[in-house]
Amino acid sequence: MAHIRKRWNPTRSRFTYDIRWIDVGGQKRSKAARTRDEAEELKRQIVKSLTVRRYQQDNEDLGIKRSCLFTFKQMAEVFIKACEGGAGGQPTKAAATILRYRTSLRQIPDRLCVMKADQISPSDVREFMEAASQRKKKRTVNLERLFVSAVYAWGIRQEYLKENPVRLVSAYKEEQKRIEILDLSEIALLESKATAF
Repeated sequence: MAHIRKRWNPTRSRFTYDIRWIDVGGQKRSKAARTRDEAEELKRQIVKSLTVRRYQQDNEDLGIKRSCLFTFKQMAEVFIKACEGGAGGQPTKAAATILRYRTSLRQIPDRLCVMKADQISPSDVREFMEAASQRKKKRTVNLERLFVSAVYAWGIRQEYLKENPVRLVSAYKEEQKRIEILDLSEIALLESKATAF
């Protein structure tokens, strides 16, 4: 999404308007305009061009809907690049989180990675989670689900997608480690029965 920011230009002794946005490749871009109206028109053009690039317009006569240009893997890679800060920007996530995202991306099955991001359904996500839970701990599967959900949430914010199929799939309940706390009488009994080494 493009944003307009008003700023003072001391060399020209007047206000100018900066339009800033992130392009399809995750790069930060900006343009300047003299007036608010000019900035609004420029913003409208930028949003329109981004929409054209993000979606391919299929033949409306055939009843084919627009679809996302990205496969899930491509969109996840752009998401990770945006988290790292894109083109010289500040990282938006901690280094450990980005490392976990990269690890999770490697764990996503190829069948899911090659699908168009907007064609992945909740049943595909559920199937991926069930297959992963056969060989991994539930916590690991939940972290991978969280990564997929984060990619979709980012895609929605960037207007690549309209919905997040992961929201309709519940996370696995993780078994909590049970901590036993002894009271004073139990500690005294334990000490009385203990032998010296």
